[in-house]
Amino acid sequence: MGLGHLERLRRAKDVLTERGMDTTRCGLACFSAAGFSDALKAEAERGHVLLIGLDELCGRATPTVVLP
Repeated sequence: MGLGHLERLRRAKDVLTERGMDTTRCGLACFSAAGFSDALKAEAERGHVLLIGLDELCGRATPTVVLP
């Protein structure tokens, strides 16, 4: 999974904001059983997205980055 997915989520959030919804506390998260690109992992390290992989989905791990 790459940055294209994150960009679609950001656009969806922008559309909701434009329609008058309060998205100030809205976080973005990507779920994948196949893993994430290095670029998406870098975005997660900067706190821009929460990544939930197979280990987290199965309860074998907790997310390493938590959104503010």
